[in-house]
Amino acid sequence: MTRRTLTTLAVVFVLALLAQGGYMLWSMYAEQRAQELAAAERALERQERTRALGAVLREGVPELSEFQIQQGFWYARGDGAEEDIFFMDVATLVDEGVSDAEARRLAGSIRESRIANREAMRVLRNDELPTQMQFHNSIYTFGETGNMRTLRAELQAMRDSGEYTADDLFRLSYLYELEGNYDARDAVRALSCEEFGTQCAGDVTVSITGSVVSGDGTPVQDAGVSILSRPDVPQTRTDENGTFTFEVSVSELEKLRIGAAKRNFSEGVAALVIASTVKREYTLAPIVVESPIGIVTVDQQAGTITGDGNMFLPDGSMVIRTPQSTYEIPANGIVRRNGEVYNGVFDVYLYEFTKDTVPESLLLVDTFDDVIGYAGDLMQTFGMPYVQFFAPDGEELHVLERNPMTLTYQIPHMQALFDNADNIYWPLTIADMQRLVDASASSRERYPITREFLIENGLINFPAFWVYDRNAGVWEGVGMRVNNLDGEIESPFYTLRL
Repeated sequence: MTRRTLTTLAVVFVLALLAQGGYMLWSMYAEQRAQELAAAERALERQERTRALGAVLREGVPELSEFQIQQGFWYARGDGAEEDIFFMDVATLVDEGVSDAEARRLAGSIRESRIANREAMRVLRNDELPTQMQFHNSIYTFGETGNMRTLRAELQAMRDSGEYTADDLFRLSYLYELEGNYDARDAVRALSCEEFGTQCAGDVTVSITGSVVSGDGTPVQDAGVSILSRPDVPQTRTDENGTFTFEVSVSELEKLRIGAAKRNFSEGVAALVIASTVKREYTLAPIVVESPIGIVTVDQQAGTITGDGNMFLPDGSMVIRTPQSTYEIPANGIVRRNGEVYNGVFDVYLYEFTKDTVPESLLLVDTFDDVIGYAGDLMQTFGMPYVQFFAPDGEELHVLERNPMTLTYQIPHMQALFDNADNIYWPLTIADMQRLVDASASSRERYPITREFLIENGLINFPAFWVYDRNAGVWEGVGMRVNNLDGEIESPFYTLRL
């Protein structure tokens, strides 16, 4: 090979490298430019949506000024001590995806209220509030540093040592209440009442009215409704209009969780905090329940399960499949509410909720995990599996936390996460997914990806996984494994945390 040939090859090689580098730079620029254009388009869409919702509100409430629409305003329902006060911000409505029809209904409520400008009321600083309310706010404010488990352990140690104050006992009972440990909460309240005369049995009776409806708004008759956080209160049932009423004694800052259940429908829960015992009447938003996508029948004695792909395994465990999920139920895993093993025939009601079909009354159920600042009404979801078990006579059956199912679940809205289509946190990336897959594969723990892991590693743009405890009315954060870049996860799954 001649010197000229070698020189020519070297020049061609250098030019190829320069061309490749130029292409890479151009690709990076093009991707950045596309992201900038997409962000600008989303901002324009948000601006237009804000104007549109503002116009709907002004049409429904003509006395509202353009200034009030832009700056936000207060509106109050009721009078005197019975007032409920709300702040209206159109930008927040846009972020929450409120439709024109929902905005018109909201305008009807505002039209019957007392309206005040933004500057007419002042939001109190946290340190101006009673200490118990300050503690409540610190738990419900996302971003507070700390760990629920550590705080609870410190308060338990104070109680056990006898070195505690009334405020310490309130905090401990409040944490127990948040996590749905009602027996422990009541024991601490009894101690507080005996020692300090505080947190004694509520002597104020309030009236609570609500309704249960299906996804299309049809009233659900004869649904059983219980105050899950107060097992001492007898269950009631909905009437022909789907409505129910409770008369119950309460304490200040008590959190009531009210659950509705009926066969052929998913459960629903509403929550209510008694911020002040001055108010005596409460009306809850409708509890929405949905129908299952399928029902399979299991005969444990015969060893049969209806439905394609469903089967018994040699060890007595059961496999039940839906388009998004696979449930592996351990042998002797189906039990009655008291924990007694059930070995007869039962039906399995299967649901697959997407982010568009999940009932709001499930989505807004309290969440609770070990991270302070992630308790109550903060759950974001991109779909969730849901399952119920019923004996032939209608008795609801369960799977316990101590002997759980194994759930393999394909997250149905992965592209929405990559696109950040719902403007939650920031876009998920393939690099983020690879970190989750690698952490799952390398960990000695079976389910290492917890809510705490996601927060500590800056990965809250990937949804945590929650399991709904039907007994407590709380979503509990549990660990998971991320199996692949497509969003298949594996997690424990149960219906009662016992």
